[in-house]
Amino acid sequence: MKILYFLIIFVNIFFISCAIDDDMGNIRQIVMNTVMQDMPYNFDGRMDHVRSFIQKVTVSKSTTFDVHDINGMLKGISSTIENDTPPISTLCGHRAKIFEFIAEQLGYRTRWINTYTDTSTDNILLGHVFNEVMGYDGLWYIVDSDLDIYYKKDDRRLGIEEAIVTPFLEYSPYNELFGNGWDITPSTQNLFDYDYFRAVLIRDKLSVDKVIFTNRFNYNKVFTCIGTTAIKYFRDECNFNIIILP
Repeated sequence: MKILYFLIIFVNIFFISCAIDDDMGNIRQIVMNTVMQDMPYNFDGRMDHVRSFIQKVTVSKSTTFDVHDINGMLKGISSTIENDTPPISTLCGHRAKIFEFIAEQLGYRTRWINTYTDTSTDNILLGHVFNEVMGYDGLWYIVDSDLDIYYKKDDRRLGIEEAIVTPFLEYSPYNELFGNGWDITPSTQNLFDYDYFRAVLIRDKLSVDKVIFTNRFNYNKVFTCIGTTAIKYFRDECNFNIIILP
């Protein structure tokens, strides 16, 4: 009797799991079908299209979503698409996670980028999150779906490893509606004013995670949020590969 009881429970759990998987499959299909509407063929156009889609189905606001809860966020987005519910509330990391999902569904390789500044007077390690995508040429390009921008220098797009060693005035954020320049939005001006590219964490699913520190970063500064220096924290606590630029 006990065996039969546990068998019934197992069968019920199995079918519930299958139903949940089918439900998420449908939700993902709804999101991707909407993304694919009017999708351009070229790389730049596709990245801009996905960025624009995320802006339409999300709003920058404090949220209860865990940054890794992609299923929960997709459910909210599908509800926005099908039921015209308000866009889901997200912060930069949530939008980066959504972009990562969509870009990888489209067959692109992505990287997760955290940038940091040590300029806070409260000794807080402030940061921002966005993505990089590998283009058809094998190079990495920044896509910031939170601030709805990418970066250009001499009319070409940039990746983060070039951006952090290039003087700010030699490149700038770009948005199709607002144009280019660090002053196109208060958020991009904030990146410029507080030099958010002093250090960058690059997380790559197919390579070693690394943190690159420029010579503009104060290596000896102790941050209250982590209780130590940034280099010690990322090296000893997180086991990231550390690169210090001359």
